Amino acid sequence: MITLTKEDGPADLDGVTHLSIGVSWDPTAGGSDGVMGMLRRKAGTGLDLIAIAMQGSDPVRLAGLDSLNPMGNGSLAHSGDNQTGKIKQGDEHALMRFAISK
Repeated sequence: MITLTKEDGPADLDGVTHLSIGVSWDPTAGGSDGVMGMLRRKAGTGLDLIAIAMQGSDPVRLAGLDSLNPMGNGSLAHSGDNQTGKIKQGDEHALMRFAISK
């Protein structure tokens, strides 16, 4: 997990209007024996990207899985739950659009 806070030191975000984060993975075939290993080999293992909008230290909205536009205005958007891991340009993406106020 990556967390960006003011306490981390200077982060010059002047002029930044949006941030996009993407993840990619290769599907696995499972790795254990028994019934669970058989099921994992059949279904594979995926990765889920989830973005959390915070107000102070409190989470207010979650983007990911089936919540693609949790703010209702596109300021926090998710590409959807990819379960295959086979997309070459990135399997899941989260996009944050920042309001500019000066």
